[in-house]
Amino acid sequence: MKVLILPLILLMFSGCSLWRKAPGSYSSASVDSYQVIAAAEFAVAAQQTEMSDRAGESPVQMSLIKVLRAQHQVVAGKNYKLRLKVEVDGKVKRAEALVWYQSWRMPEPYELVAWSWK
Repeated sequence: MKVLILPLILLMFSGCSLWRKAPGSYSSASVDSYQVIAAAEFAVAAQQTEMSDRAGESPVQMSLIKVLRAQHQVVAGKNYKLRLKVEVDGKVKRAEALVWYQSWRMPEPYELVAWSWK
């Protein structure tokens, strides 16, 4: 009987590590949370500014419609990986953004690290 119990106990404890996420990995975040929405709004505004600067005379009109998916990662601050639905000059588009947030960086705690159209 003891011979059967020991392997079962070892198997039980070795399996526990399979369910844990690695430190520093991305985790799902609520698309409705204040922090996610704030990061998404910042990303859209930053991308709008960059696109308008490149466009020259005609500024780009861009607005957030919805956050489709969100993940966060704790680093020196927090990274938000976002899938967004946005409106650009009247056309609906999808994009992915990576926003880095550090609460102690003032006056602007957010930084748009990456933006890509999907």
